[in-house]
Amino acid sequence: MLIAIAIFLVVLFGSGVNVELVPVPNLVGEYFDSLPKYDDFTIKLNETVHNDTYAAGMVIDQKPKAEEKVAPGTEIFLTVSLGPAKVEVPMPNLVG
Repeated sequence: MLIAIAIFLVVLFGSGVNVELVPVPNLVGEYFDSLPKYDDFTIKLNETVHNDTYAAGMVIDQKPKAEEKVAPGTEIFLTVSLGPAKVEVPMPNLVG
C-alpha cells in the first residue's frame, strides 16, 4: 500500500527532475529511407497508405506534429505513402 501511495505522489507532483523539452523536426515530405538518425527521438513506421499527392516512400503524416515540444527519447510515429493506388480498368471483349 505504501508503494502505491509513493507512486501516486510521484505521478501527481512529478519526480522533481526538470527535463528540457525539444522541438519535433518536420519530417513530412521527406523520404522515410533517407531520414537521418536523431539523438533525441526514435523514429517508428506507424502505417503505410496510398496517397495521390506524395510519392511512394515519402512521409505524409507524423505524430507528434512538427515543432511540438517533447521530452528527449520520444517516439515519432510516421505514416508513409505507398504512392497512388492502382486502378484496374476492365478490358472490353474485342473478340467477335
